[in-house]
Amino acid sequence: MRQDSYLLRFWRTAQGREWRITLIPIVPDTVEQHFVSVDDLFRRLYDAYQSTDTPTNEPTSNAVDAKSQL
Repeated sequence: MRQDSYLLRFWRTAQGREWRITLIPIVPDTVEQHFVSVDDLFRRLYDAYQSTDTPTNEPTSNAVDAKSQL
């Protein structure tokens, strides 16, 4: 089973401005990923989850249905 850790940061440049999202994988030599919406973040996480070698018919304890959040 593949497990990944991330630092997820929600921020905005000033009160009343749109929220921005940064996803930082917690592994050496990583690149921050920036998103302008939660939908974009969920799509990225969903795509990453689908690319794992975990069979889709055997849910794990950390399984997340990101599509239901879109």
